[in-house]
Amino acid sequence: FLKEQKDGGDGERVTGAVMRDNITGREFKMYAKSILLCGGPFTDDLRRLHDQNCQEAVRGASGIHIILPAYYAPKGFGLVDMNTSDGRFLFFLPWQNHVLVGTTDKPCKPTMRPEPDEAEIRWLLNEASKFLSPSLRLRRQDVMSAWSGIRPLAVDPHASSSGSGTSSVSRDHVISHDPKSGMIFVSGGKWTTYREMAEDAIDKVLEVTPSIPKGVGKCRTLEVDLVGLEGYDSNLAIRLIQAYGVSEAVANHLAVTYGGRADDVLSLDMSSFRNASNNNNAKSNGNGQKNGNEYVSALFLSSGPRLLHPD
Repeated sequence: FLKEQKDGGDGERVTGAVMRDNITGREFKMYAKSILLCGGPFTDDLRRLHDQNCQEAVRGASGIHIILPAYYAPKGFGLVDMNTSDGRFLFFLPWQNHVLVGTTDKPCKPTMRPEPDEAEIRWLLNEASKFLSPSLRLRRQDVMSAWSGIRPLAVDPHASSSGSGTSSVSRDHVISHDPKSGMIFVSGGKWTTYREMAEDAIDKVLEVTPSIPKGVGKCRTLEVDLVGLEGYDSNLAIRLIQAYGVSEAVANHLAVTYGGRADDVLSLDMSSFRNASNNNNAKSNGNGQKNGNEYVSALFLSSGPRLLHPD
């Protein structure tokens, strides 16, 4: 971080950072009126760049999910167990023509490459099997994919702590301003509250940064539409089928995933895919040919949970 002496000599204020372009290796300085750290589970690592002795603000908790075949749950019907064998909760839900089972909650050190622990996979299978018919056996080979993520849990300094567990930390987000350095950091939270987190963070920046003009209003995230809302309606999938000749499954997937931007996805230059399709047809055994749209449909269909893996 770049620093300057505060007026009156009372410590140093962070005014910017030395940046590196990882493509060219070039380093340069960047200055700002306010510094906001958004490091997820790595927030404390960023804070230690300024203060090696800063108090811990975030604890990492590993959570895994597994995918099972669709026949393990009826369509449109799922369940949540709030009282599993060790007190953690478990959900068992139909998802993307498969069944999604999660999640675990285990203290961990942050890493860029989290991998699902085999013992945690076995735990999910054991807990989920309790809700199946006794005539069914949930097997390890039924797990089609598994992945892991790290939740950044904000520490509550007033909660009783049981050591390295996660019971004394909050799932809510925390916005904190360091009056000594002037830096702000946001920690905790989850995907479903990201806009609230952004709103609180921006409002805090405006509140504690006198150099920002007073005429600047508060965060306007509630007035901004999500990407994909424009051009979306309940008949979008039908229009995609008629305009591009894709299958109903692909049209529904793109409409739900990209909204009004689905047209942009299907309007991309697909010449490379069509060429690959033609090459496959040249090697076919006479069972019929696929046109370009059918090949692209197969490509999009493959982007489902079977590919959700840490690697």
